[in-house]
Amino acid sequence: MGEARRRTLLRWVAAVGGVAVVSTGAVVGGLLWDARGPAVEATEADTYPQPPDCASVPTTAVEAVVPSAVLESDTAGPLSQSAERSCVWSSLDASGADARVLVVSFRAHFGDGDGSVSGADRAAAELEALSGDAAEPVEEAVVRAASVGDGAEAVLRADNLTVRVWYGGVPAQEARSAAATVAAEVAAAL
Repeated sequence: MGEARRRTLLRWVAAVGGVAVVSTGAVVGGLLWDARGPAVEATEADTYPQPPDCASVPTTAVEAVVPSAVLESDTAGPLSQSAERSCVWSSLDASGADARVLVVSFRAHFGDGDGSVSGADRAAAELEALSGDAAEPVEEAVVRAASVGDGAEAVLRADNLTVRVWYGGVPAQEARSAAATVAAEVAAAL
């Protein structure tokens, strides 16, 4: 490798490394700057000050759609009292059955401090935005083809909380039915 090529390569490596260091520093600095809590906090009118735990999803609902279900992921935001939580169950390791995946995501919406917009209003706006033309109302949820993959998604609202249930690994109509069933059971458990 010629000396000029080596210098060019080193400059690019240094530039990329510098961008990575500055970006990491900005993210860590931002988290440390306001490590006291969330950027937005629940008001007294908000029923859910934070999203429920994955344990709040009925085990019977999970087992009914994902045989030999394993909780693969339970994630929340990086700050305490994060407004979002996602739970992922799969049967990828189950022998003799097709792999199935169930994702339940909770998002708590908070009202303004002055009361002009409530958390329930924000949750209703998210549900309306996710409804779209291809969605169909089923009991308390809106069911639609998933935006990613071959599954189906059911979206529901409970006060200031939106719950999104994504189910895949089966034919589309079965996925729609199962997502709606799990969403109804989650709604009943809340």
